[in-house]
Amino acid sequence: MIKDNKVTKYVLYAIGEILLVVVGILIALNINNNNNKQQQETKVITLLETILSDLEKDIENADDVLEFETLQDSLLRQVLKGNVTKESYENSQYIGVFLSFSNFEVSDNSYVNLVQSVNEIPEKYQEAYNKLSILHSEDKPFLNRISEETEEFIYEKEQKWSSSFTWYSKFISMSLEGNYEPIPEMVDYVLNNPFHKNDVASLLLLLNGHQSSIMQYKHQAIQSYYTIHNVLDKTNELPEFITSHMIYLPSDAFLKYEGTYIMKDYDAIKIEIAYDDGGLNWIQFGGAAGDEGETTKIFAKSELEFFEVSALPLKVFFDENANGDIIGHRVILGEQDYYFVKSDITKDQ
Repeated sequence: MIKDNKVTKYVLYAIGEILLVVVGILIALNINNNNNKQQQETKVITLLETILSDLEKDIENADDVLEFETLQDSLLRQVLKGNVTKESYENSQYIGVFLSFSNFEVSDNSYVNLVQSVNEIPEKYQEAYNKLSILHSEDKPFLNRISEETEEFIYEKEQKWSSSFTWYSKFISMSLEGNYEPIPEMVDYVLNNPFHKNDVASLLLLLNGHQSSIMQYKHQAIQSYYTIHNVLDKTNELPEFITSHMIYLPSDAFLKYEGTYIMKDYDAIKIEIAYDDGGLNWIQFGGAAGDEGETTKIFAKSELEFFEVSALPLKVFFDENANGDIIGHRVILGEQDYYFVKSDITKDQ
């Protein structure tokens, strides 16, 4: 072409060849990219599948610990109220409750592997990853800290008994053999020593904190499970431990609860309710909360029942009229019961 003075045609031909090579390389890179993305997504899916199994075990273990600590809490409260008699200590659980602590190890190996793949997580799995991050970076450390404090308190109490009372070795020996008999000196101590009741009160406070931290961990674990189950397009029904814990309402369904509520017969206390990330912010103004307000996050047990995640939970029961409009709500906190009327509801309603 050059000899025949066809330089333009030669240049165009050369450019065409180069373009073909570039296009070929780009196609090859795109195919390789897609393959890598597919491999990365497969890896993330596999890890999320394993995490689902881990979460199920964690939630089951949390329920076992909470069941044990609910009994322990009940027994300790009876001790503080002075309702436990000498005859009660014929039952070994009343003695053992002072030195007992139940804990569980969080399953996090699969989550650690997922974190190491964080740059490879496709956008569609980000919400699941974010919920797991809260679970392991916020709820788990808090749970571990409360667990350590409670275990340390019980260990110190064991050391105190060991160094101060001759009956301690006999108690431990019987505990190990599962052959309990009341020890008169020990029963006298737990019945009459005022400092023992102080220890019981301290242990009860620690256990309440531990229960709350477990409940918070369990709540976040359930939300993580729900999110992963959805994003993996699981066809099987959600397990009972998910459906019995709370219901998942669409964000627009929360609008009817929002507004200002005034305490019935005492308008110095009001409640502001607003939607926030899968639940409602229940904000009290007045009373102990003052003008600054005090926020509690509540979640839907049903369309009319909401709950707080804690050992001493706030429970909120909404009332609606015949048109389905919310007209007020009842609040139960411990043994206290209050009613709030929605401020934009007329007397006729």
